[in-house]
Amino acid sequence: MPEPLFLHAARLFDGRALQPAASLLITDGRVTAVGEAAPEGVERIDFAAATILPGLIDAHVHLCFDASAAPVEHLAERDDAAALEQMAQAAAHALRAGVTTVRDLGARGDLSFRLREVVESGAVEGAHILAAGRPLTIPMGHCWFLGGVADDEAALLALVRTEVERGADVIKIMATGGAMTATSDVTRPQFAAETLRRAVDLAHELGRPVAAHAHSRQGMREAVAAGVETIEHGTFVGADGARVHDEDLSLFAGSYTVLVPTLSPIGGRAGTPGARAGALEPELSAAEFWGRRRTDVGRLHAAGVRMIVGSDCGVGHTPHDSAIGEIIFLASTGVPPAAALAAATADSAEVLGIGSVTGRLAPGLRADVLVVQGDPLTDLDALRRPLAVFKAGRRVV
Repeated sequence: MPEPLFLHAARLFDGRALQPAASLLITDGRVTAVGEAAPEGVERIDFAAATILPGLIDAHVHLCFDASAAPVEHLAERDDAAALEQMAQAAAHALRAGVTTVRDLGARGDLSFRLREVVESGAVEGAHILAAGRPLTIPMGHCWFLGGVADDEAALLALVRTEVERGADVIKIMATGGAMTATSDVTRPQFAAETLRRAVDLAHELGRPVAAHAHSRQGMREAVAAGVETIEHGTFVGADGARVHDEDLSLFAGSYTVLVPTLSPIGGRAGTPGARAGALEPELSAAEFWGRRRTDVGRLHAAGVRMIVGSDCGVGHTPHDSAIGEIIFLASTGVPPAAALAAATADSAEVLGIGSVTGRLAPGLRADVLVVQGDPLTDLDALRRPLAVFKAGRRVV
């Protein structure tokens, strides 16, 4: 185990709020004290005008995609060995940026399970991985090329069992078509509502949460009614395009379903609007679509819809450190900076079922820690200035 460490900085964000004293004691890979004086004989690291915060969590990643303009084609060209190498590089890139945990929501075959194993063994340096394995879809449906295809209800339920047996931490279901798969339809559910509900019920019986990819308004309603833990994307596509209507604001009320809005593929890099608008609403420019989406997510937040950070990184032009940009995009919708940070730390850990392990800086939790230059509560761009990253108490940056 790593040697004990005492970290001190100008401020400490514990996952929900600033602490009055900015110090952290790490012993045997876990946080053992917050805000106390340095014990005798323990290595002390002072970070001066910096902020200590929990390592970030990206709740929606695709490590098998390379964030190029043609991620699907590039994956098809790679055999499993080459794909695993690229995935390891993606997990390492995320970790170096301060993203210490990722939830991989779709990879080819068993690649995400194999990568998780070598990361956990220490053979590969990368973020902690929660893996879904293959996303479950219909023939020629969204991401059919990753292998999780079911042509009827019995096959879908069999796939749920198979992915759990193979080690899935979460079941990913493509409740609607997706923008990246030309043979799918973002405006329509992919499964009958009752079939979807039975698949979700089975996953829950087997002790696994469910993440539902959903763009259409109808598909979102059916996924929430089925009891999924998270809706991925949630763009409310209907007959008049992708937009939130007043009546949509109550969709999540009374449910425990949480929205993962994946703003990064729409918002783009460095404030340049992305290109997903073409698939979701062709008549709008990317800038117009991004403006509407930002307004809609702000309205959802104001209505009390719970959201956590997931960047959909790996898809076109969305690199594997995009959780940082996702936090900044979320704040740009009107979410306060502290709440945006919580959406990538404490809140995300709670929703993903790992709140007793990570996501906060509190005694007993795993010491996944990010130290950044400056104050992210007043300037979220400070997240782009990492001074140190610790994974389970071991410094990796």
